[in-house]
Amino acid sequence: MQKKTFCLRCHQKCRLVMEVVDGKIISVEDDSRNRVPPCQEACPLGTDVPRYLALISVGRFDEALGVIRETNPLPAICSRICHHPCEVDCSWNAMGDPVAIRALKRAALEHASTMDLKPLQVPRTCPEKVAIVGSGPAGLTAANDLIRAGYGVTVYEAAGVPGGIPATVVPEFILPQAIIQADISAIQALGVEFVLNTTVGVDISVQD
Repeated sequence: MQKKTFCLRCHQKCRLVMEVVDGKIISVEDDSRNRVPPCQEACPLGTDVPRYLALISVGRFDEALGVIRETNPLPAICSRICHHPCEVDCSWNAMGDPVAIRALKRAALEHASTMDLKPLQVPRTCPEKVAIVGSGPAGLTAANDLIRAGYGVTVYEAAGVPGGIPATVVPEFILPQAIIQADISAIQALGVEFVLNTTVGVDISVQD
């Protein structure tokens, strides 16, 4: 006996599941309570959107920011330039406009009293060290996840400032440098080392 989504065509949004016995459907039920909300399912990071929106709605901004940081190491940057696929799949689209999820994420950051507090350095539990080439969003995310897993992490950046495209291409009026550095400083506070003005393969060899 097994349960699976009723229709494979719309399996990501369907709330119906079927019970199969010996290859035959014997029952169909609504499994809405056990399904991931469409906004969370659409988020590339799988952020628990309904939970932090519920906290924001009652003014618990610090806790909302904590929920966001569970999966998102760059909340300040994302609150400004994320393309918000969560809003595209928001259930409220069926009744009009979606919930302004990205704007509410920014509100959580701007109203949380802990926004400027740096996290504590993570204890190193693994002997290995990892070198990351590039300090763009992918490199920063990898550094955040690896340092939290207990590894030593050094990020090499060819430019004079960390941050990759958000820091060097996105205009200041869209994404202020202070916002970018807030996220980077939080990752650096965990124990990640940044080496700037260093091109791997030119200033330092891959073997080194």
